[in-house]
Formats: sequence, C-alpha cells, structure tokens
Amino acid sequence: LFNGIGIEDISISNVTFQFEPKDFTLCMNNIGWGGKFSAEDIKNAELQLLNSGDVTFQNCHFDAVIASPFGSRGTSTFIECTFEDVYNAYAIKDVYSPNLIVTSSKFTNCGGGIYLEGDTDKHTVKIEGNDFYNIDTYAQDDKKGTRGLIQFSDKGDYSNAQISITGNTSDETA
Repeated sequence: LFNGIGIEDISISNVTFQFEPKDFTLCMNNIGWGGKFSAEDIKNAELQLLNSGDVTFQNCHFDAVIASPFGSRGTSTFIECTFEDVYNAYAIKDVYSPNLIVTSSKFTNCGGGIYLEGDTDKHTVKIEGNDFYNIDTYAQDDKKGTRGLIQFSDKGDYSNAQISITGNTSDETA
C-alpha cells in the first residue's frame, strides 16, 4: 500500500485488521502471482506498506494479519498493538527501517514475533514492555522451533545502534 502516490509518512491508530480465510482466485499481478488459493492453505494476510518515510501504528489490532513496514526507511513504530493468530510467520516482519520502536504490545499465537530485515545500518531498536505468548508454535510441523520472539537479520549493521530490549514477558514457548 501507498507505493508511488507521494505519501512518505503514515500514521494509523485504533484500527482492527482482520483476515478471514476464504477460497479466492488471483488473476495475476506484476510479479507473476496468480492462481486459485484455498482458505485451508492461506491463513494470513500481509499488510505491506511501501511508503518511504515513517510508519506508526498505535492501538491497532492485527488478527491473522502480518504487519510489514517494508518500504519504510525512517522509523517504524508500534505502540499498544495486539497481534494474534499469525500462522507460520512473524507478526511484524521485513523491518528495513533504521529505527524500530515496539512498546506495550501483545503477541499471541504467532509463528514468530518481530523480524528486523535488511543490510542497512540500524540506529535505534527499542522493544520494551511487550508480552509474547505461544510464539513459534503456531506453525506447520516442519517450521516449529525455527523462529523466535525477536530476530535480527545477519545482514544488518547493528554496530552503532542503540538497542533496548527490556521489560518484555514470554511464556517461554519460543
């Protein structure tokens, strides 16, 4: 969303994003995806943002929806958000932003928690006061135990980053 329409910064608050699995047909898109898909096979949707600036979500609920601030090269912020029932995937993924702030959020029944991606320099990573429950178990059998609460891409440069991961809780499933 928001690719090529001149929007740099995006701020969304108090919205519920919910995916309801259904059978569907995708005719074709610009990267060759097409075909028939079943509700049994497709359990999530991905909200992929292609704006170049900051992305902020506050008090949003993601139900079987992956949040992906893919295009952001500013700050990606998630405050008081809930993520649940994200099957076999990270709830927040493809964070290429040099700055990530995730505070007071709750992750339940997700294949993974947060995935920082990319080979860019990271400046600030603040993951504080979040709750993680039943992470890395909500996945297909051959993927269980392969993801965690927080994953840092091995391609990223964190050498000068201010990283704060404090006050988070987990039920120790990951």
